[in-house]
Amino acid sequence: MAVATYDPLLGFKFQVEIPGFGELGFQKVSGLSLDVGILEVTEISNPITVTKLPDRISFSDLTLERGAVDAANYRALWDWYESVVEALNKGYPADFRAKVIIRTAPKGVLLDSTAGGQGVKQWEVYNAFPKTVKFSDFDAMSSAVLIESLTLANEGYRLI
Repeated sequence: MAVATYDPLLGFKFQVEIPGFGELGFQKVSGLSLDVGILEVTEISNPITVTKLPDRISFSDLTLERGAVDAANYRALWDWYESVVEALNKGYPADFRAKVIIRTAPKGVLLDSTAGGQGVKQWEVYNAFPKTVKFSDFDAMSSAVLIESLTLANEGYRLI
């Protein structure tokens, strides 16, 4: 008889992969937005109207909320945060940024029934690093290690 295994991350809709970590599960991801700046140019031949051109693109910070993580990844997340602080103190000698993959369903789930049977969507986040980490309160009655929120600064993302 096969023994059922319990995977606590299956209860979390969004799975996050960060190199050097296992998978982190989160219940909410927000902040997927971008803004294209506008460069207004007045042409010499037509000084009455303004020509608008796309300029720099800025990507918002991503906020991951209510995350579950095991003890090893909890330490790895803390070490990643410390590497940002260390880089700041030493004038950025090391690269503390990472490529992050965010999936809209746990690994192994092939279809998202809430999206009309669409496949799992994945976002690739470039040069992300932890901007803010808020850990859960310590609770002797719970064995879960939770992250209330993790905000990732980044240099862009794309749907893959």
